[in-house]
Amino acid sequence: MLTIFKKATHAFGQAASILGEEARNLGRRTRNSARLLRTPYPMGVTPYDVVLQRNKMKLLAFHRLGPERETTRRPVLIVPSLINRYYILDLQKGKSFVEYLSQQGFPVYVMDWGRPGPEDAEVDFSEIVDSLIHAAVRKVCALHHQESVHLIGHCVGGLLTLTYAALYPERVRTLLNLTTPVDLRKGGILGRWTSGEWMDPDLVVDTFGNAPWPLLQASFQMLVPLGMLMRNVWIYEQLPNDNLIENIRAMETWSNDNVSIPGAFFRSFIRDLYQKNALYEGTFSLNGRRVDLRSLRQPVMNISCQADHIAPPESVAALKDLLPHTQDIAIPGGHVSVVASSRAVKTVWPQIRQFFEDAA
Repeated sequence: MLTIFKKATHAFGQAASILGEEARNLGRRTRNSARLLRTPYPMGVTPYDVVLQRNKMKLLAFHRLGPERETTRRPVLIVPSLINRYYILDLQKGKSFVEYLSQQGFPVYVMDWGRPGPEDAEVDFSEIVDSLIHAAVRKVCALHHQESVHLIGHCVGGLLTLTYAALYPERVRTLLNLTTPVDLRKGGILGRWTSGEWMDPDLVVDTFGNAPWPLLQASFQMLVPLGMLMRNVWIYEQLPNDNLIENIRAMETWSNDNVSIPGAFFRSFIRDLYQKNALYEGTFSLNGRRVDLRSLRQPVMNISCQADHIAPPESVAALKDLLPHTQDIAIPGGHVSVVASSRAVKTVWPQIRQFFEDAA
């Protein structure tokens, strides 16, 4: 009888413990759900000044966080994607790419594209490269009495910086591409969807003026059809974890803060780069100037993510076909792992710092 009583007491204690933990989890879920639904996470964490503005584009000069003795380091200019906001590069303290580079003593500048409106529908590839990026590079060089910069392109921004480096090689000391698809025959599902068989960019632009962000966001979400459902289930499971909520809040804020793409640029981006694969094939031209990637002689680093559905690693790594001297790095994770993960802080970013230092 005593044995039965002890077993029952033990079972009751276990049940009470489980119920108590579930009650605490319910409280955490309720509290953290409110945290996720409240004011969006702040955009960026590192202070900056605007040192140049052209139309919607602002050139952000981030405050120096590194030692004063490093003030002579060559400046870094980051060209982000046109599709998402720049602050994925500066999302959270301790996991900010901008913060890391600044702490290493590099003057850091980022182009913020702003939010294109109907009045920007005629902004084309040439205006972005020859006017906006070139103006930003000249400004950064003038501020630091340098002739060239360390140039970084993220995602679509990398297609812009590749083009810029080929046309203005004297302005680029090193070139770093972060998850930039180059051979768009290997563009995965996006490459298939944007083929001439399935997409008419003229129809999109003639209908909307700009390529609308809801259409772009839905396209990326459909790359993994159950991705949103799986992510929401994962977020629900993580709600009791107080330490993860700010990470989730930051990423959800950024991933839902999309912008439209200027119509004229979108036409060329789809028609020339995706459907004709012209940048990779060497047939792309800007204002009559052929963009020959094989002509690049600067040190080049190229980073891909092994589970990237937007910029498939085989498309990213194809740059080495054109530039055998490219230093390739492949890391685990999805599209933003290289710019917003605790793993990248310890593994990839030190290699980027060394790459810049070696070419100083």
